[in-house]
Amino acid sequence: MPTSNNLRVSLKLLFTISILFSLFFSGSNKHDQFSASEEDMQWWIKARFGVFIHWGPNSILELAHGGWRRENIHEGKKGELFYSETIPDYITDSGFFKHKRGFNVPVEVYDNLPHIFNPSGFDADEYVRMVKNAGAKYIVFTAKHMDNFSMFDTKYSDYNIMNTPYGKDICKQLADACHKHDIKLIWYYCIWDIANPLYDQDHPQAYSEFMNNQVRELCTNYGKIYGFWFDAGGRIPVDREKILTTIKTLQPHAITNGRMKFHDGDFITPEQRIGTFNMDKPWESCQVMQVEGWFWAGDQEIKSKKVCTRMLIDCAGGDGNLLLDFGPRPDGRINPPFKARYAEIGQWLKKYGETIYETRGGPYKPGPWGVSTRKGQYIYIHITQKWPNGTLTLPDLGVPILSYSILTGGEAEVVQNNENLIIKIKEEHHDPISTIIKIKIQGNALDIKPIETFSNIPVSLNKYVSASSELNKKQTASTVLDYDMTNVKRIYEEGEDVEAERQTDKHQIIKNTREEVSPHLEKIYKSNWVGKHRGHRHRYWSPKEGDTQPWIEIDFGKLTTFNYTSFREKESRIRKFKLQYWDNKWVDYYKGDVLDVFMLKHDPVEAQKVRLLIEETDVGLPRILTFDLFYEPMNN
Repeated sequence: MPTSNNLRVSLKLLFTISILFSLFFSGSNKHDQFSASEEDMQWWIKARFGVFIHWGPNSILELAHGGWRRENIHEGKKGELFYSETIPDYITDSGFFKHKRGFNVPVEVYDNLPHIFNPSGFDADEYVRMVKNAGAKYIVFTAKHMDNFSMFDTKYSDYNIMNTPYGKDICKQLADACHKHDIKLIWYYCIWDIANPLYDQDHPQAYSEFMNNQVRELCTNYGKIYGFWFDAGGRIPVDREKILTTIKTLQPHAITNGRMKFHDGDFITPEQRIGTFNMDKPWESCQVMQVEGWFWAGDQEIKSKKVCTRMLIDCAGGDGNLLLDFGPRPDGRINPPFKARYAEIGQWLKKYGETIYETRGGPYKPGPWGVSTRKGQYIYIHITQKWPNGTLTLPDLGVPILSYSILTGGEAEVVQNNENLIIKIKEEHHDPISTIIKIKIQGNALDIKPIETFSNIPVSLNKYVSASSELNKKQTASTVLDYDMTNVKRIYEEGEDVEAERQTDKHQIIKNTREEVSPHLEKIYKSNWVGKHRGHRHRYWSPKEGDTQPWIEIDFGKLTTFNYTSFREKESRIRKFKLQYWDNKWVDYYKGDVLDVFMLKHDPVEAQKVRLLIEETDVGLPRILTFDLFYEPMNN
């Protein structure tokens, strides 16, 4: 009979072996317990479209960027809460900020905005009905952003909606309306906190407990919740395992994104850009509807119906979701243009929703011609650009086509041979948003492996770009081009390659990449370009005020042939432009009106220099996100 000491040793050894055994057979991933089941993810994958709502007392400022405009944002200075003597100096009689946009708000003013925050025009039922009419299936709402203000009734902080002139729980009203109208609700919660006195990166325990307590309230007091959308998760080492355990215990079917930096999350969240084609990891592109930022920005212009709808189409074609944001007014009302734009998207979805909802991306990977989606026996081809002679040639599907139709009206001809799928559409039947061809095949469309349709390697890669002028150091011409460290950059983008990020020496990557690119790119690296992607709201080219005929130019350094020209505007501002190449003088090869999202296939051009000349804009300065030139020897 063993002694008590021997028994303890034996039991400890047995316990250790059992733990190792379970880890081995569970793939050695201790985070699997926090991952959503395939069943729990299905509603989200099928939805394809959600609405992001950024709101809080900072909407009074009309500054769009929320807490980013608070002074001392990185120093951790805290204002005296509810001390409002200085507020009248900064707020107009109508309740709005009277200083210019871009002004950094004094802490004592910013932190006291709840003292005058009274969104008496808020109607949760109206919000949710708008979302439903838009054809969106879920809402992500800012329960707490980085400024520490809670839009819900919490007993762990006085800095919340109950201690405002309004005095009612916004989150409770929204949750009740979502349950009533069958719209799924996900809470946004910012881990970073610039005003909470408990927030201490060196001693995170107190804030971690605060966050866990608030998460428990959000899981307990609002009925069924479908997920958490965490943000800014890398700045403080909160007890993420404890917080995720709280969620899974109280809301076992809730999904979470990958910004917790603890596990990879159930979905990844490319920000202000369309994600790449990815059927292995669910993803969601979060995009703003208004020109700048996530919060209310006054009466600044909003993106066009075409841009918003095309973002949804492009996301679905890449096998992802679109989360389209708006910021409510400080009085709680929805700005009418937002409502109108969501309604327009909803009208489009009523006609063509079968091509978006419950589909998967592919089988054709996205290309400059458009995207495709699929479900069951059906493939939906979204042709978003006109082609010469109305003919688009794609690789063959490899399975017989049983029938086809053109959903957007008119006539189309689809011809299948051993090598290609040829689609012919008359120009007058091309839809300005997307011409949709519905194809029925023999068998299941999901059985077809993804098909490349375009090399997507621009001849403008790594080339020299210049402009007539540049607005500032962020809005430079260099940001519009693609560079050959693209795959390196993606390592730093949340969720793209988490494991590679953990195992990679970033400094060595930068060193190796510098040796591979042309010398003129050195200044880009010195300005911390590595880690930044094209298409983010901060990175685009814009000329200076007073530049009456701005241009942006690519210099190949030698004669180069291209037959595709592609642009993407940040907003739809350009109303008259020319595309030109240099042949001892500037020669026009295309004249256009609205640039917007533009892809032109044209006769091959051989030139060393190519430029976009902007002759007229609607409002404000033009803003170009991307400028690419391709050569693709396709028989279109």
